[in-house]
Order: sequence, then structure tokens, then C-alpha cells
Amino acid sequence: MAACDDGLITALRLDPLTLVWQKGSSLTSAQPLVADFDGVPGYEIALVGREGALARYSIDGVFQGGYQPPVALSGITAPALGDIDLDGLPEIICVAREGAAVFEYTGAMTLNYPAVSAVSDSTGKPGSPLFLRRLDNSEAWLAFAGDDGLVQAFNQHGERQPGFPLSGGISAESALLLGDVDGDGILEMAAAGKNGSLNLWDLGTASSTCTVWGEAGGAQRTFALAGASVTPVPGSDLMPAKKVFAYPNPVTEGAANIRFSLARPVERVLVRIFDLAGNLVGELSRENLLPGDHEMAWEVSKVQSGVYFARVTAQSGSDSRFEIIKIAVTH
Repeated sequence: MAACDDGLITALRLDPLTLVWQKGSSLTSAQPLVADFDGVPGYEIALVGREGALARYSIDGVFQGGYQPPVALSGITAPALGDIDLDGLPEIICVAREGAAVFEYTGAMTLNYPAVSAVSDSTGKPGSPLFLRRLDNSEAWLAFAGDDGLVQAFNQHGERQPGFPLSGGISAESALLLGDVDGDGILEMAAAGKNGSLNLWDLGTASSTCTVWGEAGGAQRTFALAGASVTPVPGSDLMPAKKVFAYPNPVTEGAANIRFSLARPVERVLVRIFDLAGNLVGELSRENLLPGDHEMAWEVSKVQSGVYFARVTAQSGSDSRFEIIKIAVTH
């Protein structure tokens, strides 16, 4: 899979070298990522632009929609793939001048991200991120080199990973390498210094206990995550109650983001918002949603301060599920 600066995305079969399909995209300077993003058998393609815009394609090249990032991003380098929130589905891991940002394939920002500023100078450029997840799902974290010469790492909670940052006069343009470099069964992280030196850190973690995205572009620069994620077990709960909430809450200006998670594909999710008197004050709807985390933004500039109730209903064939959450608005 390859993407060109002019937005052209190409699928090639390597043996023998054959053009499978070629599509045009509105995204320029984009990176392709290939994985089973939705837990349904088969692979999908995500195209990530330098400013964070996302375009989605089926493995056959059928366009499946696009999203603009909910936060402003610039200067994204080659992104990584990994299940950083430990929900069984891979996320798109990016590092931009504004910070480390993680996205769901659905277009929603992963909880606890973006993390703190990635670089010390807004004109600087961070290095491509790496990713590590323990196979027992006890821990996951991303790492990247900033233009300040430090290696930063953040875990699934968006918190700085213990032992980081690492100092070694790192060059951000020189990508990190994560793997069992010396063959002792323990993971190491390697990075080139600005003075031509090589830095090598022993992470003290057995390589057999982890799955990693160990270099820019993934293994052999395939930009693909194959067989490394935990396949979600389909549950009877179409839309888990504990994963339906709004943030910020209370909300003072702008919009309240109504977030929910789906265990399987649904035809429609309808959000109806009522005031304390039972009057309908807002309605949001999305159709044909994939499994995973989703968000809808409710604009609050035209409603008065007070408490509101949002009824979130997911419909999948004859199966439906609704949850009611409270949203406080304070102007």
C-alpha cells in the first residue's frame, strides 16, 4: 500500500508486482495504515494527512468516509498503529507539533488524548511514534523523539510513562527503534544522537510478553498491523452503559461531546436532548456506524444554563438499546 503527495493511493501485489487498484484522495502528504480496525473479519485502510484529516477505505479501495480531527494538528509524521486503550481494536497513533494525538478509526479522539506538547518549538518537527502493548493487556504506551533531544512516552491513561523522558541528545529526524536489538530476549530502544552517537536503552521487558510497532512505518515499513490486536469478543450489550457519557460536563461554552461505544455495527444512533420540563431542545443522529467509540457534539450556545437529559438510542436490526445521561450547562 502506498500514498503519494498528490493524494493518490495505490494498492500493489508484490509477487508478482501487479497493480491491484488506484484511487484519488483529497488528502495530500498522507500515510496509509492497514489493520482490522472494526473487529469484523477483514482489513480496512486509513489514510492520515499531515494535518490529521482521516480518509477510510475498504481493502478493495471503496471509500468509506472521512473525518476532520476535533483538535488542530500540524506536521504529523508517519503514524503508528496499536491498541493503546486496551479495548481490543487498534487506534491511530500520531505525533504532531501540538502533542501526541490518538484517534479511533471512527474519527473520535481516544480518551485521555491528546497528551502534552510534543516539541519545544512550534516550528520543530517530532519523530514518528512507536508503540508497545503487553500481551496480558496490563499496559500500553507510545514513545517519540521531540526536537528538544528527549524521548517522551505516554501510557493508556495519557500519563507520562515511568522512567521517561530519556535524554541522549536525540535527533527528532532520526526515528526510534524498538525491539530485541541484541538478541537477549529483552526489549531495547535505540536512537541516533545529533553528534553521530548511538543511544541504546534496556527496557527490562521480555520481548515475548509484548507486541510492538517498533519502527517508523511498522515492521519492514509495511504500514500494516496484522494479527497483533486482541479480537474483541462480541457481547450481548450493544451499547455498554458505562461507556455512554458527555464531556466536558458541566459545559460552559462551545459543545458537549456525547460519547458512546458500540459492540457491533448499528443502523442508527439517535440522541434526543430534553430540558427538566420534558421539552425537546436538541436532536442528533448518525447512521451506519461501525463498532468502537463514537462522539456527537451538541452545541450549547442557544440553550440556557441548566440541567438537561440526553437519551442515546442505538438501533441494530430488531435489537435496540438506550441510555439516559445528564448534561449540565453553565454560561
